Amino acid sequence: MSIDSLEKVFGKDFVQRYRAALAKAGAVPKEKLEEIRSFALNTIKDAPDFRVKFDKWDVILVQTPRNTTNFRSKETVTGIFKVPMIWAGSKSFRSSFISVFVPTKEDADRLLSQPDKIWLLVGKLQQRSYEGDITYSFNCFGIIDLEAL
Repeated sequence: MSIDSLEKVFGKDFVQRYRAALAKAGAVPKEKLEEIRSFALNTIKDAPDFRVKFDKWDVILVQTPRNTTNFRSKETVTGIFKVPMIWAGSKSFRSSFISVFVPTKEDADRLLSQPDKIWLLVGKLQQRSYEGDITYSFNCFGIIDLEAL
């Protein structure tokens, strides 16, 4: 059964509650984010691709694009949001952009809230080949604001 099917059977309010519960269930707990932040700040400076591993998660340093009016989040068919970010660790010949998938519109808006803002993202990095080049995506389960230190 798809999300669309759930809406047909149970209604829009149910689907909104379901999506919120999914986002909460997949999120990294705040206490763990603090631990990850401390670890990343001490180790990412030595990482050649601005990425470190913490337990089962990838932690990457990304930047919001300079001109956020040209880049918007997009809701996917599964109800999560795709956000374009810049990852300096990219080995793509075409660009340093990475597609970041976040569970809520609020997370997407937060990431795009300020041009050139630097973030630590916690989740799973995926690499694929496309027309002889590498593309990246990131399933994000936690966002760390470095300015909130």
